[in-house]
Amino acid sequence: MNQLQHPKVLFFTTIMSWEGGACRAFREAVKRVATQGIEPVVVVPECPDSHEMFPKNDFDVVYMKMQRPRRTWKPWIHSRYLTLFPSTFLHLRRLIREKGIHLVHFNELMDFVGGMAARSCGVPCVCHVRAHRLPNPYRWLLLSMLKATVDAI
Repeated sequence: MNQLQHPKVLFFTTIMSWEGGACRAFREAVKRVATQGIEPVVVVPECPDSHEMFPKNDFDVVYMKMQRPRRTWKPWIHSRYLTLFPSTFLHLRRLIREKGIHLVHFNELMDFVGGMAARSCGVPCVCHVRAHRLPNPYRWLLLSMLKATVDAI
């Protein structure tokens, strides 16, 4: 732990809203680890709630244009996500390398791109599983991806 006097943790989520309890818990977790000598780097969607919950002057924050995966069979909804997936993945990889990230935390199962970016950079990763009641076609795929990319759940 000597080389990690002030470890850097990248906190990633694809959704940010004052309405969601998970988003408020995410914000409180970031604030709490910062009091323990951990340097949080927050990556959140580019939206008004992100700017309000994570103002630049209070946090090391990156606002990113991204889409959230949706639980639907509608192909046009998935096409929006798939169109932005490569740039989200590459941007996360670049941040992990440039900021010297020691650990990646993604906020729920649907944020698995954070785990993929961490794994591809050789950085440990944890997932805070908040999603439940996933329909079967997604459950198997997402849980398989989760098991392949994270070090702790």
